[in-house]
Amino acid sequence: MVSVNGAMRMLKRQFQGYSAKAYTAIGWGLSGLFLSVVLALGPVSQPAPAMTPTQVTVTEPLETGRELYGVGQYEAAIAQWQLALSELTQQGNVTGQITVLNLLSNAYQALGQWDEATQTIDQSLALLNQQPDAPQLHAQALNTQASLQLSLGQPEQALALWEQAESYYRRANDTVGILGSQINQAEALQSLGFYRRARQRLETANQQLSDQPDSNVKVVGLRSLGRALQRICDPRASYDYLAAALAV
Repeated sequence: MVSVNGAMRMLKRQFQGYSAKAYTAIGWGLSGLFLSVVLALGPVSQPAPAMTPTQVTVTEPLETGRELYGVGQYEAAIAQWQLALSELTQQGNVTGQITVLNLLSNAYQALGQWDEATQTIDQSLALLNQQPDAPQLHAQALNTQASLQLSLGQPEQALALWEQAESYYRRANDTVGILGSQINQAEALQSLGFYRRARQRLETANQQLSDQPDSNVKVVGLRSLGRALQRICDPRASYDYLAAALAV
């Protein structure tokens, strides 16, 4: 019979294998960055309305970029999203530009291109001044900005930004966005060494996630709670959550 510690080592090796392909669609990269992409893309289960030829020219590179990002082809995803951004800029579609700039920033972050990541999220935030009544767009941009701050070693700023993002998601009545922001806040708290506070926040989020269908957000939440429990020396509970993440 495999011991708890042995099982933990097995799970750790499996997670390390995934992390070599950081930020892939199954979420075994940095949680904040991965969730920024998931939340920026929005729900994918809703039926799509009929599109005009102009809309198709934007939707195709957006979807292609999402698929490429999901398999770790970040440079190719950037090329597709830049095509979409060019078309949206010509159309004067500010909402679409904000969304694509968020995605581009996430892709640049995945490549470690911090100047480009900063430039694109700054452009997105500047355009948001033209969209004061768009809480979901504000939340998505703050998510992206927070993941950048965490990557740059600024967890306090990241935490504050994710708390702001949660407030915008609440205004938009976006349950998945709220939970994703709470999970990301716990990541920042762990980076600050506040493991017990991170555990409390994750447990609250995961109680609500248990009522949600299986999703990437749910996987990341379970994995984050498992990691927090590792750090406060609760290996058995940590194993349970990590195993549950693998089972989703």
